[in-house]
Amino acid sequence: MKKSIGWRLIGYVFLLSSLITLSGTFIELQSEYSMEIQSINGTFDLIENGYLPSLVNSLWIADKDMTNILLLGMRGLPHICNLQIDLTDGIPETSRNSSGKTIERQFPLSFMHENKNVSLGKLHVRASLDDVFERLKARFLVILGTQGAGVFLTSILLYFLFHTLVARHIYTMEAYARALELDELAEPLSLIGKKNRGDELDRLVFSINQMKSTINEEFLRRGGIETALLESEAQLKKANQIMAGILEHTHMMAVLFDSGFNFVWVNRAYSLACKHDPSFFPGKNHFDLYPHKENQSIFQRVVDTGVPYFITAKPFTYPDQPERGTTYWDWSLIPIKDGVGKVTNLVFTLVEVTDRVKAEESVSRSEERHRAILKTAMDGFWLLDTKGHLVEVNDAYCRMSGYSEQELLAMSVSDLVAAENRAGIAAHIQKVVVQGADRFGTRHLRKDGSTLDVEVSVQYRPGSEGHLVVFLRDITERKRVEDALRESELRYRIVADNAYNWEFWIGPDRKVLYMSPSCERISGRTAEEFMADPDLLLEIIDPEDRQRYLMHHHDLIKETEEISIEFRIIRPDGEERWVEHVCQPIFDHAGKPFGRRGSNRDCTQRKRAEEEKAKLQARLIQAQKMEALGTLAGGIAHDFNNSLGAILGFTEMAMIEARGREKLRDYLGNVYKAGERARDLVKEILLFSRQMKTELRPLSMGSVVAETTKLLRPALPSTIKIHLETLTDKDIVLADPTQIHQVILNLCVNAAHSMREKGGVLKILVRCKRIESEAVRQFPHEVKPGMYVELEVADTGHGMENKILPMIFDPFFTTKKPGEGTGMGLAVVHGIVEEHGGSIQVESRVGEGTTFHVFIPCLEGVEPSPQHVVSYRPSKEQGRIIYVDDDEGMAQVGNLMLSKAGYDVVPSTSSPAVLGMFRSGPEHFDAAVVDMTMPGMTGLDLAREMTKIRPGFPVVLATGYSELIDPERLQAAGVQEVLFKPFSLEDLVRALRRARGKNG
Repeated sequence: MKKSIGWRLIGYVFLLSSLITLSGTFIELQSEYSMEIQSINGTFDLIENGYLPSLVNSLWIADKDMTNILLLGMRGLPHICNLQIDLTDGIPETSRNSSGKTIERQFPLSFMHENKNVSLGKLHVRASLDDVFERLKARFLVILGTQGAGVFLTSILLYFLFHTLVARHIYTMEAYARALELDELAEPLSLIGKKNRGDELDRLVFSINQMKSTINEEFLRRGGIETALLESEAQLKKANQIMAGILEHTHMMAVLFDSGFNFVWVNRAYSLACKHDPSFFPGKNHFDLYPHKENQSIFQRVVDTGVPYFITAKPFTYPDQPERGTTYWDWSLIPIKDGVGKVTNLVFTLVEVTDRVKAEESVSRSEERHRAILKTAMDGFWLLDTKGHLVEVNDAYCRMSGYSEQELLAMSVSDLVAAENRAGIAAHIQKVVVQGADRFGTRHLRKDGSTLDVEVSVQYRPGSEGHLVVFLRDITERKRVEDALRESELRYRIVADNAYNWEFWIGPDRKVLYMSPSCERISGRTAEEFMADPDLLLEIIDPEDRQRYLMHHHDLIKETEEISIEFRIIRPDGEERWVEHVCQPIFDHAGKPFGRRGSNRDCTQRKRAEEEKAKLQARLIQAQKMEALGTLAGGIAHDFNNSLGAILGFTEMAMIEARGREKLRDYLGNVYKAGERARDLVKEILLFSRQMKTELRPLSMGSVVAETTKLLRPALPSTIKIHLETLTDKDIVLADPTQIHQVILNLCVNAAHSMREKGGVLKILVRCKRIESEAVRQFPHEVKPGMYVELEVADTGHGMENKILPMIFDPFFTTKKPGEGTGMGLAVVHGIVEEHGGSIQVESRVGEGTTFHVFIPCLEGVEPSPQHVVSYRPSKEQGRIIYVDDDEGMAQVGNLMLSKAGYDVVPSTSSPAVLGMFRSGPEHFDAAVVDMTMPGMTGLDLAREMTKIRPGFPVVLATGYSELIDPERLQAAGVQEVLFKPFSLEDLVRALRRARGKNG
């Protein structure tokens, strides 16, 4: 609802007054703010001129009491919120903090000593603006309140005056205009409570009353005319409604054109046929929408001559609906003329008769086609009357019987049927008339007196006279073959029923002709079941072998010799049996397929023996692979880890020295990450080849999974959801926690990688499962019956093809893009699981995902070992350390790392030289870090000699190859700690602290 003029007037006055008030208030507050700033600057001047000289003297003579007194005095000055003195030898400070806005000024602190300015530091002084803003805010509210009250009272007064003088009279005129009716025009307009002074309102009232009088007179004059028109329109409307209803609901299409063939009106049937709304047509030209020169000339002739036009089955093609093809129409085109005989409109009616025309054409084509079929058919044809006389025959029956067409049309059924079948022909014809159809076999006589066996199919066609349509097929040869087949089948059945193999015979129509009793022993199903269901053999074949069987069956059709195939069947009890299947096509004497003979032999025991042999060979190959990889890993571990140690060590030292140079640190960080990846790859190779030390202890699989998942979650995209569930409390296994953590991590990372594009669900389940002795052979590795903890890791990613699955555990095999994986992840998982006496299974479907099942023997009645958490806090180290490594790069790295940690380092690349130095003064050293593999004297030999000279001397042994480490040899040599290469500064310091008996 729009606001009244009065309220709008008040609004304008209020807005203008408010604008003036706010402008004045802003100017006044700006002036006061400037005065406050001047006051703060005066305070700063007071500090500079009054306090600063005394403060400099007190600082020069180091009089802390006087300094604090002066600072407290300055802090008490107006607006001062914070004081701070920056000195080279400390920062005495006193302050009053402010969270708001402040103004800061710095004063140099310099003392004149021996005619020289000595800089003592700087004094930072901050003044708070919080109090200034609070006072200005209070001032603003007071001004705003007083000015607002004045504006409000002025607006109310103006509204009252406007309402009294103008608005109430306008409301009266508005109400009068709203209530005005044509039959009440005699009552004049008058304003209540207003004297006639001849002003604008009085002149407006006079004009309204004069206009009302004029309208009233005109209304009365036209009333009679409108009444007559309404009566005529009602009659015309009724007639039009009747006609429109007829045209709108008839199936006939109707259109009204003007003389230029533009649409004026169309009925519903026409718009539906054209697939447009009725409102689409008016104003458009018919031949613009549907161009057709012939039709346009017809329309023009009707307009020119005024003679109606009629036509039936006229062809027409829609230009905008070519898919309908040619359509046919019955037309009528009627002209409408004006008073002088000129055609002004055309009434166009049309009915589509496409279906009728096509039906007539179809009937005609069908009759011609049937005549051609009967004439060229291989089977004989009769058309009989109900008395058995031949009315029509085809050429095929003439050839079959040896009679001509004229001879046959003069004969009846009884003349052609053999004597032994003639009885009851008339009764049989009446039976067919009643039943409608029949099919039977009989014997006919040829013209030469010989007989032929025929199969008769007869159908009664009722009509004015009634006829029987008869088809006859010569089955003489088929009868002979069937008789021979039955005799052969009897001999075959006697042999097959007593055979050990499962024998069967299938006819050309896929019907089972014979099934030997041995089928029940092999398949668990009776011969009667196979005879009743020809598809049963295909249904019991294992789904994985079904396609091979179908291809074999397809090949059999093209072959003439017997072919064989092996496949699996599933018995009703679920048992799987291997079947050796041999089959051979059977042909009749003419070479046409007459079925196939098959023989199935149970070869389950042989197939299982072959599978077991293949598993043993696969295990042998895998063991040989691991042995070769272990030899390779042992050969490269020491030298490669030395190189990696130097790379990582120098990079870490360079990163420490490059603090403040972020771009350089980024470059070095990338080098360090690459080195770490190489280090991890060596670890995976060593782990896979069993070259890393395994520490077995009882642990909870559910706890390790939960811990790993918690660490993994931040690294996964938010589009991957993790579903973790432990379904048993019996999840204790004897395992190396680091290696089990590696198994879980590798499987989860692989699963996440397959879902990285579309997201999905990563499901991790832990449960307890008993593996029975009969289920052991289902596992790819040798496992013992008993209780196992099962770890299931499933994803909803892209899945893998079956041909890839046998290769996924091979070292360095990967389906990832270059740079996305090393191919060692699943190989490491496979090695760890097998080393723990377990097994791993995998199932995958392309487009659905992959599921891994890991089985580790369950450790019952044992609690998991507690986990020890060691925290490292870097500190400044002390002590003199010997660092010896024959690799010059590692010696330099060790020297740099230990020096950075605070140690006094004695580096060397010769173990004999170190031993001589140690003998001359063992008390001068606190610990030693020695390389395991060195020429002349190994690290163990050096450690043994050192501890002989000084028993209990802390020795850390550094090595890149854990296989060389023997706990008994370490203890005998006096080694307290082992440090694996490559190591970081933190690893090195921790190892030294532990060796020296400190908290590492």
